[in-house]
Parts: sequence; C-alpha cells; structure tokens
Amino acid sequence: MFETELPELPKPFEPGTFGIAFFSRGRGRGHAMPDMAIARELLQSVPRLDIRFVSYSGGAETFRSCGYDVVDLDMPDEPPILPAIVAESRILWRLQPRLVISHEELAALPASQVFDIPCLFITDFFQDPNPFLTSAMKCAQEIIFTGERGIFTEPPFQGDTIRYVGPAIRRFDYGRSDRVRARQELGLPAEAAVVLCQPGNHPEARVPMADLLVSAWDALPHPSKRLIWLAWRDYDSLRARIGDRPDIRVLKEDWAIDRLMVASDLVITKANRMTVCEAAFLGVPSISISAGANWPDDVAIARIPSNSALRAGGVNASALAQLMSERIAGGWTPEGELPRWDGVRGAAQAIAGHVKRIAASSAAK
Repeated sequence: MFETELPELPKPFEPGTFGIAFFSRGRGRGHAMPDMAIARELLQSVPRLDIRFVSYSGGAETFRSCGYDVVDLDMPDEPPILPAIVAESRILWRLQPRLVISHEELAALPASQVFDIPCLFITDFFQDPNPFLTSAMKCAQEIIFTGERGIFTEPPFQGDTIRYVGPAIRRFDYGRSDRVRARQELGLPAEAAVVLCQPGNHPEARVPMADLLVSAWDALPHPSKRLIWLAWRDYDSLRARIGDRPDIRVLKEDWAIDRLMVASDLVITKANRMTVCEAAFLGVPSISISAGANWPDDVAIARIPSNSALRAGGVNASALAQLMSERIAGGWTPEGELPRWDGVRGAAQAIAGHVKRIAASSAAK
C-alpha cells in the first residue's frame, strides 16, 4: 500500500466562490514564485475566486515563507508518480474544485481526469514524449507555455492546445531607478562592485561551485567589492566554508530578490533559467555556470543575450574572474534593449478565460 496519508486541509471553498486547486511542483522554488504572481494577477481580474495551492518540499516551504496557505503533500523533491497520483486524487476528492491548474505537476493531470474536472497545464519546456507524459498532457484542456515559441519542439499530439505567453516574470517592487536606494537599504557601498550569486535549486552537494567562485572572487581586480550569496539549504556549510569575510555576505534567503538584483552589477547562477530571465528583464548582466544538471535550463538561457553561459568543467578561476570583470565593466543592458516579457499577465488572462467559460456553462444548465 502507498504511504499517502491525506494531509490536513484548510477550510473548504466558500459557497458562491469559484474554487481552483493550483498544484505547484515542489522541486525548488522556481514553480511556486511565478505561481504566486499568476494567482495575484488572476485575483485582480476575476472576483470571487478561491485559489488553494497544493505543493510539497521546497515549493510548500516557499509558499509558507511568503505568507500563503498551502496544502503540503509532504513528499520529496521528486516523488514517485503513483503515490503522487493517489495523494493528489484524494486532495481533489476533498476539495472538489471547479478548475485544476498544474504547474509541471504531472500527477495532477490524471487525478483531475478521474473526477472530470477541467485542467490547465503550465510549463516552460517540452521534452521527448514518453508514454506517461503523453497520456498525462492529453488530460489538459490547454497548455500555457511560459516561455517563447521555437525553443523546444512541441509534442505532436497537442495540436492547437498550446498557448505561448512568454516568460512569467513576477511584478517587481524595485527597478532600474532604485539602484541607489537598494544599496542603501542593504548597507552596500555606492562605489563597490557587487555580485549576486543566486544558485537556485542546485545545492553544492549536487553542483559544487564554491571553490571556483571564491577563487575567482579573490582574483577579481576591484578595490571595493561585495559578493552576496543566497545559500538556502547550503547556508550552514557555506558559512563554515567562507567564514566572516567582510567582502562576502552569505544569506539563507531574502525574498526581495529584485532589490538584490538592482543593487548588483552582475548575477551568477548555476544555470537557473528563472534567475537568468529575471536578471535579463531588469537589465542586469549574468553568468550561468552549468554542470548539465537540468538540460531545459541550458536550452532556454542559450537565447538570452545578457547572459554568458559557461560549462563548469570548461572554466577555471582565472578565466571566470576575467569574464566577471568584463561583464561588470560592460554595465547594464540599455533601456531600449530590455525584453518585454509579460507571461504572468498572459497566463492569468488564459486562466480567466477558462474560469468565465466554466462559470457561464454552469449558469446555462
């Protein structure tokens, strides 16, 4: 028997509301962050919605840290598919929503089919079809693709069900004009070269970068410099590794990512496509260092001109320091060359259209 204990659920949907079960893949934070932004946009345009987030692992932790209620499935980063289908079917049986949204949480697709609930699938990549993926994606009424057309080959069985809306960049509180304010709030010298390391869901145990980056940082020829490292689950080990250096600040987390970015001259990632897209949207140059841990990241960021893509095995500290210095000296992307992505609004509009059609169909019965 599967270990699929039904988690404690929040209060049921209020009478007269339109209930949506929003399943967000729990691996890392890259699904929860845009999902919250899409939900906020959707709630502004459609009244009387009740959106319940369902996630697990890092996703559930992210929702809670940002002040959102979440049904936590208490599963690992990569849960076995059959127990996940059972658990998510039970969630739907209890909630009985009128619409299911799945952000790359494949188990929610067949689960919604069991209860004949309309389901939308959000993704920003496609991969070669396999039997389960093919069957699961056929359960979706529409696929909302939060990326650009032409990067990934479309599944041949999806027909005209794919809607491209562009990268889902959340609304920022800090922009290009807030650089001085951001540095003041963070206690950063106005004249310093500031680099932000935002590795995403790639821990040092899986994708090591500390030795390379610290060695390159030490070789960086700037008289005044600050490195900020968002460590998340690597916080304790990186603090022990780096110590109390005045030029390197290790943070466990900081949800004002936009403030950190606009305060920085350069962003460094472990080839995290969301971070690269957000930096590009703000105009901050980036360097991605990939160990091949997530091929969709490598494919997506290859087309972003503000990013320099490197392979972990093909770069040494000296070369990285030289590239960092060049990218810092090159400055931010000019205002007129910034990408005009609006995937959050596009996704919300797509979902709103389905909500209105479902509501109208119910009213006509």
